[in-house]
Amino acid sequence: MCNIKEKGKILHLISIIFILLLISGCYSGAIYYHPNNLNMEKITNPEIGIISQVSLGEPLINSSYGRYSKGIKIINSISLKISTGEIILISNGLYELVYSNENECYYNPIEDEQIKYRNSDFNCQIRISDINKIDLIAEGPNLGYSALAIPITQTLNYEKTDSIFISKEDSFQQTMIYSGKTNNIIKFSYREFTDDFIRNSFTTDVSYDLSESNIIGYKKFKAEIIEATNTNLKYKIISSF
Repeated sequence: MCNIKEKGKILHLISIIFILLLISGCYSGAIYYHPNNLNMEKITNPEIGIISQVSLGEPLINSSYGRYSKGIKIINSISLKISTGEIILISNGLYELVYSNENECYYNPIEDEQIKYRNSDFNCQIRISDINKIDLIAEGPNLGYSALAIPITQTLNYEKTDSIFISKEDSFQQTMIYSGKTNNIIKFSYREFTDDFIRNSFTTDVSYDLSESNIIGYKKFKAEIIEATNTNLKYKIISSF
């Protein structure tokens, strides 16, 4: 016999299936596009040879594995009410372009739960047409991996961007953060971390005397210092980590 907890799970599953049947009768079919360009490479930002400027506390280089992609930045979060009365939350943030043709562009959320519908196991992406018609495309096992297009009628404020950096999961990253200047001495904090978790044993402070050379280096990283104050640094990267 099923206990109360198991019965609750069964009823929850039945309710999800019932809702999905209702949805499938109310919204048109569609295609859900999975990312097909997952090539990751070691990325240096900013690029080698480019004159750049940072302020105190900012990184003058980030080196990690990932890829650059076009996409959109959604400015405002919205709640999408579907015909069953259920609410789908579309959060602000960055969405990656995964497919486009002459009429439509498809964008995937970069972070988990940027698009959230109860606890259902859905994949969701946003489709924007050339006439700015916007739909939510939903796909999931409870739909038999077919996809539905749900019109978004609320105002969705967004802006396009040509460069979103998407880091590889568990990517090893390295950075140098500008810590300021005292007389001719410029100071930095070198850090290594994985998925934003800094490992203390791989964090160290380094300093350089500009009266000796305007070239600084740590491991394989080298940069030419063009101008330095206690609050700003202008430089050009010669080589990465």
